[in-house]
Amino acid sequence: MAPQLNEFGQPHAHLAPPQVLRAPFTVPNPPLEVDPIAYEIIKHRIWYAGLSLGETLKKVSGTIVTAEANDMSSYITLEDGAPVFIGPYVIFHSGNADLIVSNVIRLNQEDPGIYDGDMFFVNDPWLGPAHQPDCAIVAPIFLDDELFCWTGLTVHQLDLGGVDPGGLCPNARDVYAEPTLYPAVKIVERGKFRSDFDRLLQRNSRLPGIVALDIRSMIAGNNACRRDLLKLVGQYGKDVVKSVMIMMIKKTSEKFKARLRELPRGTFRSRDWNEIGGAAPELQDEVYQMECTLTNTGEKLIFDFSGTSPQCKGFANCGVGGMRSGVISGFAEPVAYDIPWNAGLLENIEIISQEGTINNPTYPAAVSDGITEGAIVTATAAAGVVTRMLLGHKELRDKTLVNSGAAFLGNTLGGMNERGELWGTLLLDVIGMSCMPTGVRDGKDITGSGGIPYTQFSNVETNELHYPMQYLYRRLARDAWGHGYHRGGRSIELAFKPHKTGFIYMLLWNHGAEFSNSVGISGGLGASAVRFKVARNTGIEEKFKAGIMPDNIDEFTTEVLKAKSENMLSPQDLVYFGVPGGAGYGDPLKREPERVLANITEGILSREDALKFYGVVVKGGEPEVDCPATEAERKNVRENRLTCGRYLDELENLVPPEKEEPAPQRLPRDKWAPPEPVRELFEVGMGLKVIRDRENKHWWVCTECGHIYCPVDQSPKEHSLLRVGYLSETSHPTAEMAKRAPPRFFHRKFYCPNCALMFTTEMARANDPVIIDIEYDPDWLTSLE
Repeated sequence: MAPQLNEFGQPHAHLAPPQVLRAPFTVPNPPLEVDPIAYEIIKHRIWYAGLSLGETLKKVSGTIVTAEANDMSSYITLEDGAPVFIGPYVIFHSGNADLIVSNVIRLNQEDPGIYDGDMFFVNDPWLGPAHQPDCAIVAPIFLDDELFCWTGLTVHQLDLGGVDPGGLCPNARDVYAEPTLYPAVKIVERGKFRSDFDRLLQRNSRLPGIVALDIRSMIAGNNACRRDLLKLVGQYGKDVVKSVMIMMIKKTSEKFKARLRELPRGTFRSRDWNEIGGAAPELQDEVYQMECTLTNTGEKLIFDFSGTSPQCKGFANCGVGGMRSGVISGFAEPVAYDIPWNAGLLENIEIISQEGTINNPTYPAAVSDGITEGAIVTATAAAGVVTRMLLGHKELRDKTLVNSGAAFLGNTLGGMNERGELWGTLLLDVIGMSCMPTGVRDGKDITGSGGIPYTQFSNVETNELHYPMQYLYRRLARDAWGHGYHRGGRSIELAFKPHKTGFIYMLLWNHGAEFSNSVGISGGLGASAVRFKVARNTGIEEKFKAGIMPDNIDEFTTEVLKAKSENMLSPQDLVYFGVPGGAGYGDPLKREPERVLANITEGILSREDALKFYGVVVKGGEPEVDCPATEAERKNVRENRLTCGRYLDELENLVPPEKEEPAPQRLPRDKWAPPEPVRELFEVGMGLKVIRDRENKHWWVCTECGHIYCPVDQSPKEHSLLRVGYLSETSHPTAEMAKRAPPRFFHRKFYCPNCALMFTTEMARANDPVIIDIEYDPDWLTSLE
């Protein structure tokens, strides 16, 4: 039986029906009309107040998490939680501000009450935060005894307790083994700091001093923002300031709706995975699938996560706020990069989800790995559907397309320093991620993480100053990026060892070691997987004494570490972190040989990979392209694609063949011939375009040779040639680091059956259906001029 195309996004029958999740606020009309000049002045003053929240936090705290890595965010909302300002730090922290504030109001309005000068502490993932270490403090501001607005900060805490150090707990089977939940509790009451609650927080932390400092800095940030906003109100009046706040939201909503009307309308599909649900033996073989279907109606974006895996029995779930923030991280930068972020975005999106799935779990599920698992995989799936939508829009395809950061190398380090003091940290160097390419250029190197516009990470010297560790190197990785007509951006890699300590405890909590979450675009190839390696008993101290500084951990015997694992490191051990690069865009065979040669010359591409992935033959000690040999090689690759490719209905399963052989003789396929004349409407990435014939029917066409795939209401994948291969052979040499025998994930390549242009790829398991990833709204197609 041929593989199916349509089994996608099906709700689970044993769970409650999918629900529509909408923003928990309403945006009123402004009390006054404000002239344009005053509006601009006050708007920027509000933005300044929101930024002062974050910058005051960083200055008062000074911890690695805040001052060095910006693992926090700030927000200002209306009285019901509608965000007026969403800070540019970590969207996973601020994209759920309305959920946090609305739940604080719901739980506290009657008892114990909400008063001027109060502040509330929240880390409960069922009230907004993605997981317990992300702690929010929100503060109401009253004017004339009426609630006027809220300010707030969310900061990742290095340790709030739980069975495992750092509060991300692979050994947890439920929420009771994780950091304590604080469901919207007052930490400041009418201006008075509650020292009893402060003692409770510190008592539950392995790092009480850092927690105490961060808590006080969050309070200071809220106070600074309060001062700025009250000064603004004193200058212009509360009705004018409130009117500007509401106008900011309404203007964003108008601009966002206008952008949606510009974009292709229809339904778009994507999926992503994470592996290993926790430390329990029965969770080691688990794989969790995130399925996302996006519908752009022209008025709103609807993200439907039906079909997503049921919630994990380990710690890899995220709270509903993580799902919401993941969605925002997936679309805000590529779609609304030039629109101020506030409630005007949120009121124009809907999320459909089944309670009891990995990004919408039921209490008391373990959720402490919520950011790096459920939330980031949500963001990657959401970015995937947004990318498929943007492929049909030239301006955004060429300008933004998709953000970066498909996997975060989560880690907790700790132990005793040379003074016998307990220490711990989250090594945030791994935010050194890279960008996907666009329709017109290669990906940028070290752009930082998607969903964190204001990205930064610690200096090497700062980490070595505060913690007993010594770097061998931190640099741009040579070959972690994905191949394509435009290559993916380069990301960071680093190696370090314990220094002046007997050991370092290292806990890893991430995904994407068995496969790469950075999947190629429009025929491009995927990037590397997450790479964690350790070299044991290296004798590195003796090498140092001899004046030898190794610059590659592979000079030693290494072992690949599991995506989720506990490790003890001695001073003779070396650890390597490798961040995946950006995936490629477009068929690599289309990349100009001189650009391939330039990559070889700069030392980021080997001659072997140039031949294997680009079909470029390089000769000579001083490398130069052998043009006749390259032309012959590329012709041979295309002929091989056509000879060995199979149509989907010719395959019984989607696994690599034991031996690749030419396809058997087949009957001629129906060839469509649209009535002339035809008109090209738009290109869809690098390999497909949509045309309209004189009878107003629409067709999928190859951009290279003009081959007609099928009517646009069918999938071109169903009418293309397909080859299935192993990830590390046909996608990227390090696309699977934690290898399994036999492997579970494979690479699917789809080619034009006439000219062999590769127009799309998928990563999937053998039984996963081929995705119908683009379905345009027929009425929208008809409306195009």
